[in-house]
Amino acid sequence: MKMSDISKVKSRIINAAMKVFSEKGYDAASTEIIAKESGISKGDLFYHFKTKNELIRYIAYISLPTDVIENVLNKKYSNGEEMLIDFGISFLKKYEDKNMRTLFLMNFGIIEKYPDIKEALYKSCEEYIDRLFSKVENLSKVKIPLHVRRAFMGALFCYVAWWDTNIDQNDYIKQIIKDIVKL
Repeated sequence: MKMSDISKVKSRIINAAMKVFSEKGYDAASTEIIAKESGISKGDLFYHFKTKNELIRYIAYISLPTDVIENVLNKKYSNGEEMLIDFGISFLKKYEDKNMRTLFLMNFGIIEKYPDIKEALYKSCEEYIDRLFSKVENLSKVKIPLHVRRAFMGALFCYVAWWDTNIDQNDYIKQIIKDIVKL
């Protein structure tokens, strides 16, 4: 099998696993169903992911907002508000996909079973958010306390949890920046 074929198969597995896990949950989803949804054999699935837990961890990590934060941290902004707006829009855009949204929320329910996922979730919620807000503080010259940072993230998490399409995302983000962060 060529490398490009391997990456195509792995991509099919990941997409199928995201769909199946989000519909059935991590425990109820079987590797047989994921393999069938991928259009491959169980042997091919286990070639790419040695265990179901390895696949669960991979999918759980994908659903964390780490990539969004890293992307925002690597851009240039003229002020802190612009940076938070971009982060908020990018965060919500990632979770527009129902499967991704469900998987992200499911992470909170599996953290006791998977301590490494708990650590990654904590890292994305604390370390990455700290880096994000440190950059916002440098740009805005305003100190943003930990409870305000958490309130901002909590407001984004609530939007993801309830996914209220009656509220415009851009307006929502601008409003929480104005009311919570006070930039």
